[in-house]
Amino acid sequence: MHRRRGSAYQLLKLVEDSGEVGFWWLDLETGRIDGSVGLLRITGLMSDAELHALFADLVHPDDRAMQADILDILQRGHPVSRTFRIVRPDRSVRWVRLKGQVVLGPAARPIRAEGVLFDVTLPQEATLLAEENRLRYQNLTRTLAAAEWTASPQGQRRPSASWQALTGQAGPDQQGDGWQAVLHPDDRAMAAGAWQEALIREGTLDTDFRLRCADGLHRRYNCRVTPLRDGRGHVVEWLGILLLGLSGGAGLAASAGQPLPDVTPALVRAARALLDWSAPTLAAAAGVSLSSVKRFEAEGMVRDATRRAIREALEGGGIRFHRDPSGEAGVLAAKGAASRPPLAPAQRPVPKAPEALTSAG
Repeated sequence: MHRRRGSAYQLLKLVEDSGEVGFWWLDLETGRIDGSVGLLRITGLMSDAELHALFADLVHPDDRAMQADILDILQRGHPVSRTFRIVRPDRSVRWVRLKGQVVLGPAARPIRAEGVLFDVTLPQEATLLAEENRLRYQNLTRTLAAAEWTASPQGQRRPSASWQALTGQAGPDQQGDGWQAVLHPDDRAMAAGAWQEALIREGTLDTDFRLRCADGLHRRYNCRVTPLRDGRGHVVEWLGILLLGLSGGAGLAASAGQPLPDVTPALVRAARALLDWSAPTLAAAAGVSLSSVKRFEAEGMVRDATRRAIREALEGGGIRFHRDPSGEAGVLAAKGAASRPPLAPAQRPVPKAPEALTSAG
């Protein structure tokens, strides 16, 4: 038994050495409170004689009214679990979580309470900061955005209450490609293509389109989407907002951005997706071998002439490679580009920018 008690004491001491937990014992008949070294460390008190303040003066003034019944609850034989702030003698503020249970004596009368006090300052402040940030984001988007929405890492749209309020489209109908149903018919292909491009390159989206609102009228909105990444850089969610009366510029004007001096494998894959071209289709349009296309998209290692032929084939199909004002590389598709049959090399004109990029105008 002595060895077991010694082991229990060493275990409690090990727990207390973390600096974030302390133990207390309250005699419900005399009102005497005893505390462990860890409890004194958390509260900043010097001795057990001062521990009566744990249930009174030590409690933050703004929290006292809500915690004034702790002793009464224990006296009646009920357990307690509360989280509140204390003001230590050095005037520093700590968040603590107090838990206590009651020991009954003869005639089932409460005679003693014992419990634990956790210093939860860091997690509590992190929770409060996260909540403040959430409310700040919520208030900001409600002020600036007509609607907001999220999507899975793979781009699967989730139902949005604000989207439903704006368009009248029910949550289940927004999922998959359903959200496109409330876009202006002339803008659907462009918006869908821009979204697919952003997914492929895992980059931001800034484009405009017209949306049929709940009142049946079409209004122009600027759609901005950005990926939310984890610590390893992986996309864990997509965040999107609609802004009324703003123009992103980069997604609609033929003169938007700056020409790219060269193309990358990621841009070529995005361009193929916009045109709905397979790798064999691109190879045939460029007049190069299928293995060259696959090698370029996988490694980017091909001859300059092959690279140039691939770019010209895509541009001949209605693609424009560009760099937006922020310097990010992107791909634009000419209106109706996805429905055009690819041109053989001999049929293509001298490469130039598409004469009419998709517009919401």
